[in-house]
Amino acid sequence: MSAVIGWIKEHLLLTIYFGVSTILILIVVLYLLLELPNKGNSNEDTIEQLISENEKVMDTDIVNEDEQKVLEKNEGKIVIELKGAIVHPGIYEVKSGDRVSDAITQAGGFLENADDRTINQALLVTDQMMIYIPEKGEEVIEESYTDVPTTEENKRKININQAEQAELIELHGIGQAKAQAIIDYREENGVFKSLEDIKNVSGIGDIIFENIKDSIMVD
Repeated sequence: MSAVIGWIKEHLLLTIYFGVSTILILIVVLYLLLELPNKGNSNEDTIEQLISENEKVMDTDIVNEDEQKVLEKNEGKIVIELKGAIVHPGIYEVKSGDRVSDAITQAGGFLENADDRTINQALLVTDQMMIYIPEKGEEVIEESYTDVPTTEENKRKININQAEQAELIELHGIGQAKAQAIIDYREENGVFKSLEDIKNVSGIGDIIFENIKDSIMVD
């Protein structure tokens, strides 16, 4: 009887041992099956992230190269406006170092009735310059071009219906005599209804108007 009990105990222990071992093996196998795919996905995500970041860097380099090309293309270019007695008035793009004569040639040259006596054709052009070519017999001022850059101060417009002499003489080509003529005209005929009405003032013609029209206002 004792031999039977001993045999049962011996085999029961073996059964328990093999059962526990089997369970542990199954746990390890399940762990590996669950973890390995996740690690694989993690590695794939890391690779994709690196590729994405590399593409972003390449795109940034391409954008910077394009911007540099645009800057290099625009470097040294100047935009001016030609008006008056010229074959093709308009806005032109010229090169740095060009002179007024080069710009006039680019615009087709003078008209037959052009008066070039007040035009300094040897003058170097500057960005935002306006060149006005008067006709023969037309009232002219000392210079028929302006190259004053646009600033916040220059944007302040003078109300020709209210301005006093001290303000009016700030306008290009307007001296004390013309400023007083503007005031006299205003007092005799009433307020200016449009900017062009200032050309009705004695001594103010198309050339002066072209030079001051962007600096004046009416209300």
